[in-house]
Amino acid sequence: MDDNKEASNPKIKYGFRIHQDISDMIDSHLPVANTQSRSSFIEEAVRFYCCELDSKTHHNVITTETARIIRDNIKNLDNHIAYVLFNVAGEMANMNLLLADRLLNMPDEDIRATRNDAYDIVRRRKGFISFADAIENARYDPESDE
Repeated sequence: MDDNKEASNPKIKYGFRIHQDISDMIDSHLPVANTQSRSSFIEEAVRFYCCELDSKTHHNVITTETARIIRDNIKNLDNHIAYVLFNVAGEMANMNLLLADRLLNMPDEDIRATRNDAYDIVRRRKGFISFADAIENARYDPESDE
């Protein structure tokens, strides 16, 4: 298939001069560029440079596309954050409804101690504790290990 491509697009011979330091640069970068010859290296370099020039002359198109992609990513993140916040609010409402009766008869000192325990658990779990984790924590009896 590559033979057909080369047959339909024959190479043109060019004769030009370059400085010795540029020639040395080409030779030192041939293995890095994964090319077999200086000609193929120069072809790739010209393609790359032309793409760079096109991106500068068409930067409005590229900038618009980049801005669209960023807007789409931000919208996706907004939706994800809203979903997470909804779940956190659901967990909080569930907890508040289940504990409301117990807290009415609980002294203020015990409520503060429970709140401090909750913050300690959230810190240990890197910012979040689910209702199931809270139940597991409440059922844990440290005296049973002894």
